[in-house]
Amino acid sequence: MPFELSSSTNIKLSLYYKRDEGAKMSIRDVNETLQKLLGDGPALALPHDIDGIIKGLLFVRQKYVQLVASRCRRNLPQKSTPEEWHQVAAFLHAMWNLELIDPNMKKSARLDVALEIIFRPEHKFPPDYARIAKIIYDKLEDLRWGAGEEEDEEEVAEVEDLGSTTSSKSRTTKATKTPLTDSSYPADDDPIYGIGGIMSHILRVQGHKIWTYRLHPGWIPRNAKVWGHNGLTNGRCWPNRMALLRDGGHGARMGGIHGNSKVGAFSIVVSGSYAGMDRDLGDTLYYSGSNSHENDSPWPFVSDATKSLEVSLRTGNPIRVFRTHRSEWTYAPQAGLRYDGLYTIADSSTEKNSKGGAYWRFMLTRNGGQESIKIDAPAQELVRLFSRVEEGYTRKR
Repeated sequence: MPFELSSSTNIKLSLYYKRDEGAKMSIRDVNETLQKLLGDGPALALPHDIDGIIKGLLFVRQKYVQLVASRCRRNLPQKSTPEEWHQVAAFLHAMWNLELIDPNMKKSARLDVALEIIFRPEHKFPPDYARIAKIIYDKLEDLRWGAGEEEDEEEVAEVEDLGSTTSSKSRTTKATKTPLTDSSYPADDDPIYGIGGIMSHILRVQGHKIWTYRLHPGWIPRNAKVWGHNGLTNGRCWPNRMALLRDGGHGARMGGIHGNSKVGAFSIVVSGSYAGMDRDLGDTLYYSGSNSHENDSPWPFVSDATKSLEVSLRTGNPIRVFRTHRSEWTYAPQAGLRYDGLYTIADSSTEKNSKGGAYWRFMLTRNGGQESIKIDAPAQELVRLFSRVEEGYTRKR
């Protein structure tokens, strides 16, 4: 067969999966089931470009999935060889571990049909195969197979995080989404936006009077609805919020709080927006709820994001804390955003702003057992790279 087999895999789609979806299996359940189906055989080693990925999966679908399905449908699963069953398992394993998705996976290659063949009862696949296929299918449908967001408008990622003297004040306006063309994408070898660059998988697009940042339509951002470090290391830095969203640090493009009133907060960004209200002392942090500076009512304005902090006070779940260069702390990063570790909400109080309005303020303390905050990050070389983000990139030809 034209595609080499290897044991190396990635886990982007699996990180986007949550237990309460699909067949109610945890990520560990899915991984263990796939490993059982694969046995000692190798996984598919697909190319890293989207065209190669589609061609590789299409080949397995046409040669193995459809063949095994036809035998299962006729109650003859035993007619399929161990190698043929292994290829079906390898197909599911590759789909579960997708790093990039593209609408052509559905439109042209009809990989959605391949998954349906496996999980629909009339095709009589064994239960483990059917359950995994249904989970993958549901998640890719949720992600619209990489077709992008349905909204007509897109929030502008904050550009001031770069620390540039030319950056404008934070704007919360929305920009009309600009249609993407081939020339919208960076060249693979661009040092900032190309493969392996600090802005890889992110596009810089001219909107209405302003530049906007958006994720590559086929890229699946890491799931940020996770408590704990989520794979991030203390002191890691990013040029702007879109890069942070891409890596699963903070799931909100603009808001300083990421979470909801049902489960609590996952992360916050300390940006110095509420000067005179927030207090940043490093290991101890006093953080105000959303829109606290605007309220003129004697009753606090309590948004869903603010409620998430109140829930976290009750649950004690850790919260990822990111600081921008605009944080008032003496040792805030020189540019961009920096991950300063896990904090827990220890207390809350009702305060008054300059308008006499009430607001909630939360006291967070840094959890023990962590390395000290990396006050020297980012290094000067990284600061120089951050300063080049606003220059844009060499367009793909």
